[in-house]
Amino acid sequence: FLFGAYFTPNRKFHVKTDPHADPALIPAYRQHFAALLNMATIPLYWGSYEREPGRFLFEQTDEQLDWCAANRITPKMHPLVWLHRQMIPAWVNTQDPPAYRAAVERFARAILSRYAGRVRYWEVVNEACHWSSTPQYDTIVNEVRNAFTWAREYLPQGHLIINDYGFFDPEQFERTEILLRVGDLAKEIDGVGFQSHAPRDTWYDPAHVARVVERYHARTGGKAIHCTELACPDHGPGFNLPDGAAEWSPELQADFAEFFYTLLFSKPQVRQITWWDFCRVEEFRPGSGLCDGRMEPKPVYHRLKKLIRQDWTTRAKGATDNSGKLAFRGFSGAYKITITLPNGRAL
Repeated sequence: FLFGAYFTPNRKFHVKTDPHADPALIPAYRQHFAALLNMATIPLYWGSYEREPGRFLFEQTDEQLDWCAANRITPKMHPLVWLHRQMIPAWVNTQDPPAYRAAVERFARAILSRYAGRVRYWEVVNEACHWSSTPQYDTIVNEVRNAFTWAREYLPQGHLIINDYGFFDPEQFERTEILLRVGDLAKEIDGVGFQSHAPRDTWYDPAHVARVVERYHARTGGKAIHCTELACPDHGPGFNLPDGAAEWSPELQADFAEFFYTLLFSKPQVRQITWWDFCRVEEFRPGSGLCDGRMEPKPVYHRLKKLIRQDWTTRAKGATDNSGKLAFRGFSGAYKITITLPNGRAL
């Protein structure tokens, strides 16, 4: 099972307009990241990744992937194609439709050709139902299918994800299903990613969350479900909070994380969970990070670490039987095995 977070690039710790940015925090940030998680979401936001034609932030991504490899963390690219107007470079937005489409393909192929051999998990398309306020599904379907065609060309064995938000809202739920149905896109994908930022101000109903997971898994022919962006605040007003609470708190944030992670981890359809904000630097919503402004772990970090690194990590020992076998019951995943021979030598 994969537990991740958005992986903030080093350059973001140097941004002077961010009051929480400080390059001195990078070592602690990465130490806490590696101690908790085994997946990192690597940013590919086109608007900042290729501010000028043909000039890419490859050095940033290379460094992030090298660190992931050195720390046995699975990277996931996000996003290959996100055609919301605000996420596209200014020089592309001024081009005519043929040149615009060519620029989209050039960017996608430049990223894929460089990183397909290093990364298996890709959020190929992000928020397609929100590229405009009035989605034209036929047009969007063509753009989405093109993106998955390019990705599959470079990643025949890759895990390709379509990602969107609002899955727990009935209107958005129908929007995403229409997109999948109109284009028969379920055949193109390996997984469906849902975002759940905040949850704004409301504690989710667990039965509804379970129904959403099961419905998308069924509607896509059994494709994997990914919780790609999850967070909730440690302060501010809230609704439907436990015990009649009116405000979020650090302890309620930790309670929500434990509740939501436990629910999703219990569903066999779910493959990974990503808590979006790891720290205050480049924070999407104030107070939603796992670490505070000094890069000290908050209660939510410690709660998740207990779940991931203790409760949901199998440790077993014993002697082999006469046939040399040892059986144990554990969680699915990769295991480190130490064998001690009769002479005391460890392998």
